[in-house]
Amino acid sequence: GIIVDNTTIKSLPYFEKKVTIKINKTPSQPVTITLNPATGNATQGSTNDYSISPNSFVLQAGALSQDITVRVYNDSYVEGTESFNLTYTINAGGGDAIAEANGQSHTFIINDNDIEPGMITTELMNENFNGGIPNGWKIFKNDGITPDDAVYPKTWAAIKITNAALDPASPNLLIANSDATGRGLWDKIIESSPINTLGMTSIDLSFIEFFKVYNTAGDTFDELGTLEVWNGSAWINILTHTEAGGNVGQINAPFIRKISLVPYSNAALKIRFRYTASWDYYWLIDNVKIIGQTATQIQTEVNSSNPAEAYLGPNETAIYYDPTSGKLLAKIKNLSNHNYGSTKVEIDRAGNGVTDWFGNYKITYKTFKVTPTTNNANGKYEITFYYKASEIAGATINSMGKNSDNILNGTSVKLGIGTGTTVFNNDYAYTVTFDTGFSSFGLSDATSLQPVALPVTLVDFKGKNTPDGNSLNWITSNEINNDYFIIEKSNDAKNFIEVEKVVGFGNTNELKNYNYLDNNQIQGLNYYRLKQYDFNGNYKYSKTIAINSLQNNAISIFPNPVMSDLHIALGSDKAEMVDLKIVSATGEFVLQKTSQVRDNAINEAVENLTTGIYQVIVTSKTNTYNAKMFKQ
Repeated sequence: GIIVDNTTIKSLPYFEKKVTIKINKTPSQPVTITLNPATGNATQGSTNDYSISPNSFVLQAGALSQDITVRVYNDSYVEGTESFNLTYTINAGGGDAIAEANGQSHTFIINDNDIEPGMITTELMNENFNGGIPNGWKIFKNDGITPDDAVYPKTWAAIKITNAALDPASPNLLIANSDATGRGLWDKIIESSPINTLGMTSIDLSFIEFFKVYNTAGDTFDELGTLEVWNGSAWINILTHTEAGGNVGQINAPFIRKISLVPYSNAALKIRFRYTASWDYYWLIDNVKIIGQTATQIQTEVNSSNPAEAYLGPNETAIYYDPTSGKLLAKIKNLSNHNYGSTKVEIDRAGNGVTDWFGNYKITYKTFKVTPTTNNANGKYEITFYYKASEIAGATINSMGKNSDNILNGTSVKLGIGTGTTVFNNDYAYTVTFDTGFSSFGLSDATSLQPVALPVTLVDFKGKNTPDGNSLNWITSNEINNDYFIIEKSNDAKNFIEVEKVVGFGNTNELKNYNYLDNNQIQGLNYYRLKQYDFNGNYKYSKTIAINSLQNNAISIFPNPVMSDLHIALGSDKAEMVDLKIVSATGEFVLQKTSQVRDNAINEAVENLTTGIYQVIVTSKTNTYNAKMFKQ
């Protein structure tokens, strides 16, 4: 069977093929056709390799055929080539219906396109010259002009020499032969076609050769053979044969030449052989190969707006590549029978090095978030995250840390000590097995395998603009050695200053409320975060919140940042209907509508918007208002 149609469902793309099931003779009464259990190594099921619909059907009297649909799923599992075969049985009844003997065994072959991360080896060139001079190769005189005497033996040729093969399995070879040209000058170049070697970590040229010299009394010309490589701007000599150097190789024992071309990598790398002689001998060359290796590239940018997504079924292993760049993020091996369904992997924070986490521990700037459709708090899985060498330069990596929310702000920290390895030459992978749900992850210098108790459990941190200023409120449910909080403020969410110190309760497991009023706010967005210190001087940051400080006649939006429902208060404007527009950071109108005002406010669902910054524009009969919204 040939899969021809391409449709996509959430997280698990598939291809469909219509297969016509035929019988040989029309039934005189209805007959049931049932597909036999498929044979082959592919697995049937709507979340496995393929599914069939329907598995059985009724052919009415006089009908000879009916179509079924075979759906083959393109998962993210590395499985190799799989196949399955479909046949059918005519059930009892149907009068004189007869099964079709020919063409009703349908075989499907699934060629898996998923590969394990690693070094990808590519054969860039493989020429044995059995088909003559390869397509794209060119022959020149040393003056750069294509020779007009381009007939062997006056130029390079790909020929068979009786009893003189360098490779018995490859009778033809490449030859430059001055022995048959008399005492005239033989000076010709043969140049390969260009190949793209950009980004390759290894580029290995190999060939076999016999360079035979003529060096006797009365010889007046010193023959010369050179090999050059094009580095994108100039030809670089990488091999020289001279008469004084003597013979290199033999007919039955050619010299095996191996040269690395990595220093010359470019988008149009070429090689060329030049032979200069005068009634000397020859240069024989065969089996010219160039093999390149490319390391799997690792994603370094935040991709929360378009995360990698793949189906993670029971006991399966999925590899996650960024859908935009094609670069690698993670590998997850499900070690349980739990079906996580469509599972997203995103880099939610990017950068090099480490930052403060909790206590004296550090966490990598680059962190990940894994979001399955159906999480499992006790699910067992092996997870690997990939880092560029620059992202962990100077960092101490002892464990993988995970948290229930954002890696810095969650309330349930766990550690897993696993295995860190160097991959793709210089990059890094860290693998850990967890038996807890998916959440946020980063690499840490912590060493404990046990859950780590946070000094303060922050239940809530929020704020709002009031006529008296920006009012902050936060609630803790548990405090261990909590010395104090520092309230920090910023007008750009990057550069924070200390504005107040609030003493903590020390040790308590009761709910505690904290409040602070900032009456020195600027008009517009003000950003706030908490820096909590324990008695040992260790500290941890809270999440950052934004409060829009407005004039009396402006609008107020909250919560901000918002996840699902946005509330817009109109202040002193008493309009009954307003026009609402929400504009993305790229200037695209993602929402335009007329909204009815109730209790001097409007509400709008924004849960379908992607993470980012938006402008909210509200227009009444008398005014137009603007506010900045952060969508989480």
